[in-house]
Amino acid sequence: MKNVGVTDARIRWILGLSLFVFSFFAEGAPHWFLLGAGVVLLATAFVRFCPIWFGLRISTHRGPHPKHP
Repeated sequence: MKNVGVTDARIRWILGLSLFVFSFFAEGAPHWFLLGAGVVLLATAFVRFCPIWFGLRISTHRGPHPKHP
């Protein structure tokens, strides 16, 4: 089930990689925040599914929309 479209996934890849790289230049709490946010964005771009968007019933994927219970 996908709810992340192509353009959305590309934006997530760019932001995720940027945050991931920038996390290595930060120290302390900002390092962990940037690293975590980058990993989450990369993961949602890779699997093309965002659980927050699923809960909000948002989809940028062009195709059948995800089914909600």
